[in-house]
Amino acid sequence: MPITIDKLYSTGNRSKDLFVLASLLRRQGKAKILVNVQYIHAQIITFGHESDTYLCNCLIQGYGDCGAVKEAQACFNAFNSNTFSWTLVIKAFAANGFLTEAMALFRMNPYKDVVTWNSTIAFLVKSDRCREALALFYEMPQEGIEVNNITFLCVIDSCIKLNSIDDGQRVCSIIETSRFRQNLVVCSALIKMFSKWGFVDKAREIFHSLPTRDVVLYTTMISMYAKLEDLVESLYLFQQMLALDMKTDVVLYVSLLDMCTTLRALDEGKQIHFILEVDNLAQNVMLATALINFYGKNTRVDDAEAVFEHQRQRDVVFLNAMITAYEQNNHGEKALILFHKLYVWHINPSIATFLCVLDACSSLSVLEEGKLIHSAITFEGASRRSRGLDL
Repeated sequence: MPITIDKLYSTGNRSKDLFVLASLLRRQGKAKILVNVQYIHAQIITFGHESDTYLCNCLIQGYGDCGAVKEAQACFNAFNSNTFSWTLVIKAFAANGFLTEAMALFRMNPYKDVVTWNSTIAFLVKSDRCREALALFYEMPQEGIEVNNITFLCVIDSCIKLNSIDDGQRVCSIIETSRFRQNLVVCSALIKMFSKWGFVDKAREIFHSLPTRDVVLYTTMISMYAKLEDLVESLYLFQQMLALDMKTDVVLYVSLLDMCTTLRALDEGKQIHFILEVDNLAQNVMLATALINFYGKNTRVDDAEAVFEHQRQRDVVFLNAMITAYEQNNHGEKALILFHKLYVWHINPSIATFLCVLDACSSLSVLEEGKLIHSAITFEGASRRSRGLDL
């Protein structure tokens, strides 16, 4: 049902009314309620505000958010547009899949500034037209447009998507001669790009060239070393972060624990576990799952059980980790007992759960139990298919 806004005009304060109308348009546009945007549009005309540039821009945005590109363009054509108007109408077409029309409008735009260029490059990247995005980027200096950090982030993403090392190196060279050569966000993106391509020395060079570093930079570098299974460098940077009293996050700890698991680095993993306990992070279900995987791989079932027992929040991934730890360490009976508890706790098993308990049945040579598990798989699959879900 259309919203009622007649009471907005009881104050007689035009500026306040325009502000409220604009806020309503943004809200209804984000909610994608086209009928309400149309209703507000009608009220704007009724009260003679259709020539207000700010409101017209809000209408373009609102219609664009609702996918009504014809209405967005009609509003755009109905008044003297400004730079923001062009950006909004281009975005309206691009966001709704009309890329050819969006590019045509971009070329026609007499007010192109860095924001317009960036938004156009961004939607090209999002639409996987990365080569066109890079072409626009290379065109910017010729048009007298100074690129900024947003531009660089978009084109680095383009290089990664295209897997174009040549373009990546060219973009990096441009950055190194720009005022953004020490921008932490841009440099973090460069490190991510070069680490993806295995250019460790270049990533390390960028990292060490910076006078200051933040959590994102450290995390990006540690993730690179984790993929290379370089535990020494990862822990060295991690210790630097702790010394600098930087705030670490769950993703970083999971990455470190997974590396300790792969390399069977028991002492280092236990040190990380100690830090998690001190920082009251061990109760996080993702970290608890990583700890159980770690202890299971290192044949420390008692330690895995201790983590399991202290964890209040439990999901199927967490329980799978404990079942797997039991099965890997020849505790098949415990794996089966825990499996049956899933139903008591009203947790639906996953494919991984069934595969693990079937392995446990095989190692225990318990045919009847295996048949029961098979029946449970059949029932679970039929139940989920009836609800349109995957097993």
